[in-house]
Amino acid sequence: MEPKGVRRPEDYAGVCGTYWEGCGWYEALPFTCVGHPQVLGHSPCPVRSCAAWHRVENCALCVQFPCPLLFAFAARTGDDLRIFSAMRRAEYGDEAWASWAREQLAVWVNAYCPLRSLPDATGEGTRPEHHGDLQVGADMRTVSVPRSRSR
Repeated sequence: MEPKGVRRPEDYAGVCGTYWEGCGWYEALPFTCVGHPQVLGHSPCPVRSCAAWHRVENCALCVQFPCPLLFAFAARTGDDLRIFSAMRRAEYGDEAWASWAREQLAVWVNAYCPLRSLPDATGEGTRPEHHGDLQVGADMRTVSVPRSRSR
């Protein structure tokens, strides 16, 4: 596992354009967005897997950006800045982007992330309503998003 302790600003950067500093569920994780595959042995996040498959550090550096997978993730929460945020990160660089992203905490707190549904120490998901049910094709391009279910 990644060492617990003080995280650096870049540890809060999501591959997809999100920024998790100040989000309690992320702070409780024993790993970061970028480092979780090494800790878990796999990635429950199709965006992280896609970035690794395309060999890019973040989505905005990919020739396919913005892709259907990223649009599907953004659509999960509605008022989502991740695509704009990823573009801003590529344009302004990590430090200036992180400064801007920190100010968007109200958006990031509710942004969709499959890491939220990983079991915590009690065996329960940290945010069970955010289970990752997106279907991603082996080509990392085709995405199927289930229709919302009425409650």
